[in-house]
Formats: sequence, structure tokens, C-alpha cells
Amino acid sequence: MKIPELRIKIKDYTKEDLATLVTELYKAIPKAMREERNLDALINDINQYKTVPTSKRIADKDVVINVEEIETFISNAEEQYYQFPNKIVSKQERPKWRFKVRAWHRDLLIAIKQNPDDIKLYGELLQKLFVLMCKAQSGVIFNTTEPFNSIGIEAEVFLENILHITHSYQTPDEFVNNAISISWNLWDTSSTTIAFFKQYGYLEMGIEKTIAIWEKYETDYQTKLSAYNALKPKERKNMYPPREYDYTSIQNTLADFIILHYKALEDVEEIVTATKKYHKHSPEVILYILVSNLLATGEGDVIVREITAAEQQGVKPRASLLSVKEQILLTGEVPRFIR
Repeated sequence: MKIPELRIKIKDYTKEDLATLVTELYKAIPKAMREERNLDALINDINQYKTVPTSKRIADKDVVINVEEIETFISNAEEQYYQFPNKIVSKQERPKWRFKVRAWHRDLLIAIKQNPDDIKLYGELLQKLFVLMCKAQSGVIFNTTEPFNSIGIEAEVFLENILHITHSYQTPDEFVNNAISISWNLWDTSSTTIAFFKQYGYLEMGIEKTIAIWEKYETDYQTKLSAYNALKPKERKNMYPPREYDYTSIQNTLADFIILHYKALEDVEEIVTATKKYHKHSPEVILYILVSNLLATGEGDVIVREITAAEQQGVKPRASLLSVKEQILLTGEVPRFIR
């Protein structure tokens, strides 16, 4: 459960309910964690506690980062030694991965403040841990498909820390390339990257670089397909053509990322153009995606125009899209969702 959800859940609790909740939560938190988070200070004087900036609420301690230990952990995790029986990582050690990652995330942030000269080294380690957590969502790295929940750190928060750190020492070109490489395929964090790009004026550069990645996948597929088709039947023995789906699934994700940039720029016509140009689906599905992207813009005229144009081209929109068109024509209001 995320913090906004928690606040909604408890807003109508009585004093007695809240007292019970706080007591039970306090008992469930390990003593070391209570001390690290300085929770007793919160309980003793909540008003004073609230005046302390969030970044200062965790008392900094002198930390020593064992780079080799972290690198070895990442290597072992990628070899699936924390998932399956092996002689490298013991059975007792395997479940402890979540505590290690959480502690390294905390200590690396502290170490960066204490040793600014090592910011690049520690920033890269943080990023490697983040990428590992992203890979772990497949369920083949650790015994979970929700690694960020397991370590108690939201993916958006983890990524935001990395973006702030890497932005401080990378050139704009390096930063945008790096940010795209670690976030475009993790939908939960895409909006975090886009917001950062918008804040620092990198949206146009982000569009350019993401389109270049999309085009690279297109070129790679066509090159491999042409090479396969050029083979004689005997030469194709035990060979298979490149799977189009392997490429289009990635290109469709990149297309969504491109469109997020245009949404941030509030450029409606580019949203239309990019959806049609970069999505690899049937015309009707592309129309559905386009209308979904346009709803938030409130541009009812554009939505009606695009549905009508698709119909004139022989596309048969699903009933829910026709309902959206009808509602806009009858009321002038753009619905929030496609029902």
C-alpha cells in the first residue's frame, strides 16, 4: 500500500483505532530500524519532528561501501543464485537479498553526501541495483515478481534518487541517454523520467533519442529478415526468421514513451502523428490507443476527427469508441475514460 492510499484508509479512524494501529506498527518494526529512523523522537514530540526536513530525519552515520561485495551480489543474483539451489549462495543467505539491497540503497545515499568525490562510483552502483530490481520483476532473479515492494522502496523513489545523482555529474547528452536506457521499459517509472526531463528542458532531446532507438529496432529487424530471405532453402535448415513480435513489442513500448514526451509538451497534433507512426498494431487498435491518449487533452474535436477519418478509411471502431464520439457530439464533453 502506498502512502496516499494509507492516508485515505485511516482518515476516518477514531483515536482509539489510531492508538491501536500505532502500537501494533511500533511493535512490528525491528529495534534497529526504529533507532535508524529515529521513531522515538517522532513519538516524544511530533510537532518538533515535523519541523525537521525529511532528508535529515535519518541520522547520518559513517558508512563504508564495500564495492566488491555489491558487485559480487549483483553478479550472483543475475546468475540466479538467489533463486535456485547452488553452492555459491547458501540456503540461509538467499532470503536476505532484500535487506541487503535496502541497506545499500540507504548507505550509498549517505556515502554520496559524505564523499562527494565518489559520487560517480556510488551513483553507478545505485543504478546497477535499480536495474537488477527491474530485471527481478520477471520472477527469475529472486523468489518474487515485486522486488521493489520487497525492499520497501518504491521504484519511482529509487529512480528519482538516481536521476538526481547522475544529473549532477553527467553531461545533458549522457544523462538523457542514460535515463532513457533505464526507464523506458519500466512503465511505472516512465512518468518520473518525463517529469525530470520537463523540469530541465530535456523533452525534445528525449524524443529525438527515443525515436533513434525505435528506428534501430526497425532497421535491425528488416536487416535480419532480408538476410534470412536471401538464403537458399538448404541454407535455412535449422534456422528461423527473426520473430517480428520480439521487435514490435519493444517498439510499441518505445512508442508509448515517445507519446509521453508529447503529452508533457501538450502537443496534441504530435500525439496523433506519433501514435500513428510508431505503434505497430492493427488500424483499429491504433485508433483505440490514440483516443485513449487524447482523452486527457480534452480535445474533443480532434477525437471526433480521428474516429471519423478512420471510419472513412474502412476501419470499424469498437462500440466503446463510437460511444465516445457520440457523447462528444451530443454533449460537447470529453469523457475521462473509454468504457
